[in-house]
Amino acid sequence: MRRLAFNRISLFILLIIIPLLSLGQESELKIYFESDSVEISEGATFINRLNIQNLHMDSIHVEISGYHMNNALLKLPTEVQIAPFRSLQFPVKFLASKALINEEYQKFKFLIRVNKKGRHVNESQPSFITVLPTKKRLLVLLEQPEFYLLPNDDETKLVFIISNPSLFQEKYSLKLIDLPKGYEIINPAKLFWIDGRSKQEVVLVMKHPIADGKMVDFHCTLELKQDKHDKPLRYKLRGLNLTGQLDLTQNVYAGENPNNNFNEINYLTSDYMNSIQLNSNSEMYFSKDNKLEYSLQFNHFIDHGTFQLFNSQINFMHKNWQFTAGSLHENLNYNLNGKGVKMSYRNDDRTFKALLMDNDLVILGNETDRRVMGYNIGMEYLKGLKTKETTRLLAVYNNRPDLRVENSMVNLEHKLWENNIHLLNLESGISMAHHDSDIRKKYELGFAGGINYSAKFEKVGLQTMQYYSHPNFTGNRRGVIQSEFKLDYNPKSTQGIKLGWTFNQNRIKTNDLQYVEVLKDLLRISQMNVSLDYKNKLSKNFSIVFGPYYLEQYMDRLNVDHIVHNMSESLRFRKSLSYIDKKNGINLILDHGLSNQRFQGKEMDRFYSFRANAMVNHKDLSLHVFYQYNPYFLSDALANLEFGKYHVLNFESRYARYFMKKKLHVANSLMYYYHGDSKHSNYVWNGQILFKMQKGVQLRGDFYFGINRMQRLMLYNPEIGVDPNPIVFNRRDQTLLSTRQIRLGVSKDLAFRGNKDAANLNLLFFHDQNGNGVKDENEVYLNGIIVSTQGMLAQSNKEGKVRFKLIKGETYNFDLQSNSGWIMANNALKQINITRSHNLEVPLVKMTMVKGIITQKIKEFQPKIIDFSDYQILFRTELGVSYQTRSNIHGGFFISLPDGNYKVEIIPRQDFIEVIENGKNVLLKDGKEVRLEFEIVNSSRKINISQF
Repeated sequence: MRRLAFNRISLFILLIIIPLLSLGQESELKIYFESDSVEISEGATFINRLNIQNLHMDSIHVEISGYHMNNALLKLPTEVQIAPFRSLQFPVKFLASKALINEEYQKFKFLIRVNKKGRHVNESQPSFITVLPTKKRLLVLLEQPEFYLLPNDDETKLVFIISNPSLFQEKYSLKLIDLPKGYEIINPAKLFWIDGRSKQEVVLVMKHPIADGKMVDFHCTLELKQDKHDKPLRYKLRGLNLTGQLDLTQNVYAGENPNNNFNEINYLTSDYMNSIQLNSNSEMYFSKDNKLEYSLQFNHFIDHGTFQLFNSQINFMHKNWQFTAGSLHENLNYNLNGKGVKMSYRNDDRTFKALLMDNDLVILGNETDRRVMGYNIGMEYLKGLKTKETTRLLAVYNNRPDLRVENSMVNLEHKLWENNIHLLNLESGISMAHHDSDIRKKYELGFAGGINYSAKFEKVGLQTMQYYSHPNFTGNRRGVIQSEFKLDYNPKSTQGIKLGWTFNQNRIKTNDLQYVEVLKDLLRISQMNVSLDYKNKLSKNFSIVFGPYYLEQYMDRLNVDHIVHNMSESLRFRKSLSYIDKKNGINLILDHGLSNQRFQGKEMDRFYSFRANAMVNHKDLSLHVFYQYNPYFLSDALANLEFGKYHVLNFESRYARYFMKKKLHVANSLMYYYHGDSKHSNYVWNGQILFKMQKGVQLRGDFYFGINRMQRLMLYNPEIGVDPNPIVFNRRDQTLLSTRQIRLGVSKDLAFRGNKDAANLNLLFFHDQNGNGVKDENEVYLNGIIVSTQGMLAQSNKEGKVRFKLIKGETYNFDLQSNSGWIMANNALKQINITRSHNLEVPLVKMTMVKGIITQKIKEFQPKIIDFSDYQILFRTELGVSYQTRSNIHGGFFISLPDGNYKVEIIPRQDFIEVIENGKNVLLKDGKEVRLEFEIVNSSRKINISQF
């Protein structure tokens, strides 16, 4: 036995040393696709990106091949050279056509051959899976969510493009909802039909008040309903009118999110307390890189005259670093809950965190029974991309003066090996605990280590995990021996076999007690499970899983001066059936088998037990039923003193639905529980009502009512066993306990815009007649010029001015939209970085369309010209500014030019081509279209040999 213990300790010491030695080491080459699976639509293109990272000191030569390479619209390179410590990304694009896609889940696999210094060193087969949804829904193709009302008009036509990606004709309805007062659609919602694999234009006519120069800015919802049983698709739209002012501060912060604030006040009454609750949270954006958040939770207990501020914090983020103060909930392999400060900094793929906190979540309060809970110091280091970290190093110090204990722990998790098939993670930790009791001081050393390996092949998957921690280890998983092995085999996409084996053992540390030599000062709880499952997806909606499994449980507990060994083992068979469609969901699990127990040294007779678990969902209603006959877990025996033939039943129904155009939401649940051994019955009702009174204001009510009837409730205590004198809740009826809780409240959502870093930019558009880029006295400002930036439009007023409210530090591009031939001059500033408020004059020039044709003048013995393409046409101004265009195969050409005098020249392709009247002068004025004609002569001679 001692040799076995020594071997275990030696093994896990190695597990600690190996990752420490390997810290900082990485795989020399990483090859993977950006997305493991890509959802596609038939007839549409889809794209994925191949990532290759060379982490070696030498250059590598990569050869890429694959069955689908030739079918790609955007192909991967067949060969590429990658320098040391470089990462490259290659997009690959396909068309989801019938010729390419023939399965719902189709695998795209490629072969990567890696050569270094002229020799082959590695091979990899990165792959990804395309997922073809069974339900192809209609889509609304929106280029941008804003639409603009027609000026000086009370009707605006809204044009939407509907796309049908499926092969079949579909029926749908389209309408606008949540419109402000005075706005309505005068051609109301009706049914439309759209052919398969096609697009359709739908026009909705909106009647609205005439703006008369007033600012119009509202939000509404476009609703597309395809099937009466499906939830409709909804798109948020924003209605605006073309004015001379545009505020862009409301859609530049963090993905178009404004500053938000939520406030809620509740009154809570129950059997035990009456209190007033205040909840508030807010997020504020000061610029693109600065964000402030806070959350607050305050309780005032009326009956006791006390108050608490808890679960509250303030959080400030700036680019790569973050600062948090207040309530903290951290899991650094050591659950830390309290108040304090935390800072984090991220640089490229590395993150550093540090925190200082106590063990009391209450930030402020006037309770008299609060005591010192100690403090914690923690540090965390992460390496790797977010959610794909390769290394995690933790260090925690915990001081508990109330328990007279100090704990220190260091834990390391490291991804040692990863490619498209294999993944290997190692974990190790070490801790030291200092106990300062009245009798003596004691130091306890603890350690832990684990290994996690998985492999995924085309049809086979393997996963194994081994973990050990000493009972003295101060991390979350102390005194644990955990072993898992899972093997998946999927011969088809609809069938699979899973073999699993798990073993868990917890050894509970109890100080200052000496037990028998085999356990020393430990109590042990362990469980082993071996299972074999077969899964078959019989249809689109129906699947079944069944298989046998073996369960074994052990529990050793102290009974005065000796340890009692309790055991339970069961051989069982489990079946699961599920059916899911767009309206209903049904899941049924049946579990039955034979069990043996040894409880308090007494061997029980083998008995049969049965469990059933059913869940049914239908639209807004759900039911959950659980039934058990003869429970077979050890915990049941400990609670009831013995195994017996009794029943356990649990029934719960839930219902939730919206009313009054989604202004009222009602939800409630009813639960009944019965335990046959203790004769315990439980009736519980939960209800909730939410009512939206107006925008941002909401009333809420939460209700709880429960009745517990206990005729023989045995309470189990691990220290003394079953409590012979349970608590009496009701003196008049000692078997009855009723509870109630009611919460009534009102909440308000506030959305406001941050103006601290905003600046005003006035654009003044004028006609630059002489092209010098500066407004002269005789040059006028232009009315009705439509300018766009970030997808938003504004229109200049009579003074030629457009006022933008922008964010300092941001860069904006400005473009003109359909302005009757006006364009920005070449010397106009089209991009600007906002640092302060100022005016900017924008020179515009009027464009005139020039069209022309080049023809041939035929002379005797000269060959006929068939191709007139690629003749260069030059337009030169009096100031020497040049513009050019080229002719097509028929000799036609066109170009738009600013007004002015031009000299037009044709530059032939060959020397033997002569242009008649080359260098014509033309005057462009007032945007009137001009047509030009040029004749050319082919000076080469054609000789008719038959004449000689």
